[in-house]
Amino acid sequence: MTEPPEPPEPAVDGRREQVTDRLWRWDRDVPLRWLLVDEHADDPGLVLGVCAEIDGLFVDLTPPPEPERYTLLGCEPAGRLRAALDRIDTDGAWLGNLVLDPIRPADEDDGFLLEHLLDVVLLGHRPSDLAPGLVDIDLR
Repeated sequence: MTEPPEPPEPAVDGRREQVTDRLWRWDRDVPLRWLLVDEHADDPGLVLGVCAEIDGLFVDLTPPPEPERYTLLGCEPAGRLRAALDRIDTDGAWLGNLVLDPIRPADEDDGFLLEHLLDVVLLGHRPSDLAPGLVDIDLR
C-alpha cells in the first residue's frame, strides 16, 4: 500500500483534509476499491487497510436468517413496555431499539456489558414462575 504524501495545511476555512479526500494508490494489477477505516480510534479516520474487493457483504442472504427470539424472565414492566403489553395484538407490538444494561454493584465495574436489541417486537407475555406479580416477556 502506498500512502500519499502528508496532507496539506488546513484550508482557509480551517478544514483539514479528510481520509476520503486522499487519493490512495497501490502497485497491483487489480484496482483498489475500499478503505477499511477505524472511526472510533483516537485519530478519527485511521486507515486500517485497503482492499480490492469485498466478498459476501453486498449479497442477499437466501433464505434470510430467522430473527432471534428472547424471553425476559421475571420482569416488572414500566413505561413504553407496560403500554405495549396492554396493546399487543396477533402481530405483536413494535418496541423499536432497546438496550439491556446489567444492574451490578458499583464496586463490580467489569467493563462495558450493554447489549443492543434492534427493531424489537413484543410477541407475548405470561405470569412468571419467579415471583408473584412479575411477567415473562417474549421478544423478537
